[in-house]
Amino acid sequence: MNLISVREQLEAATDLFNRLALAIRGAAAVAALAGLLVLAGAIAARARARTREAATLKVLGASRAQILSAYVLEYGAVGAIAGAAGVALGYGAAWPVVVRVFHAKWSMDWAGVLALLGAAALVAGIGGLLAAFQALSKRPAPALRSE
Repeated sequence: MNLISVREQLEAATDLFNRLALAIRGAAAVAALAGLLVLAGAIAARARARTREAATLKVLGASRAQILSAYVLEYGAVGAIAGAAGVALGYGAAWPVVVRVFHAKWSMDWAGVLALLGAAALVAGIGGLLAAFQALSKRPAPALRSE
């Protein structure tokens, strides 16, 4: 007669799920890092156009604070939209696995979703702020004559 130790099976299952959770967290960290690198690349690619925009806004009478807030709002909105798209894609990918494969109850961590959206908007807004500082550091006349 073979006896199955429930304790050993539960420990093995717990260990398996812990390793799976670690792998998922690692993949999420890599995806977040890739997203930050893409964001930095997009901001850098638009630096020249941003310099011309800031110079034009300065010539038209916009204050430094108005230009900075415009950049923060623009990039923050882009970050929030990107975060919402990520949440939607993650929901679409996770729901079938949780409900169909694991036969578990689906629930959303709305506080986590809101934190993610806020963090995405904040990181993108900070990127926009850095782009604005770089664009505002140039004098308007040379920036407008460059093209």
